[in-house]
Amino acid sequence: MTLLTPAQLAEKYPVSRSTLYSAMQAKLLPFYRLPSRKGARGKYLIDEADFLSWLARNFHERDGEAGATVGPSPRPPKFTPPAAKHLT
Repeated sequence: MTLLTPAQLAEKYPVSRSTLYSAMQAKLLPFYRLPSRKGARGKYLIDEADFLSWLARNFHERDGEAGATVGPSPRPPKFTPPAAKHLT
């Protein structure tokens, strides 16, 4: 069992710390909380095996190929309002 902090996981894998904290808060990613002195926040630790299984469950391929780069999305056509009908 290898326990890492969210910062260490974010450094090692392509995921942000805020994504990890959100997953922990939503109880989607199991974690350990080590308490600190009174009034301090403590330390959060995540088992690397739990993280990798969570990452595999939430992995989405782009264009059917892992790691493929995708260009910017095409712009929608410019909106032109219909001609106004004036009251006579």
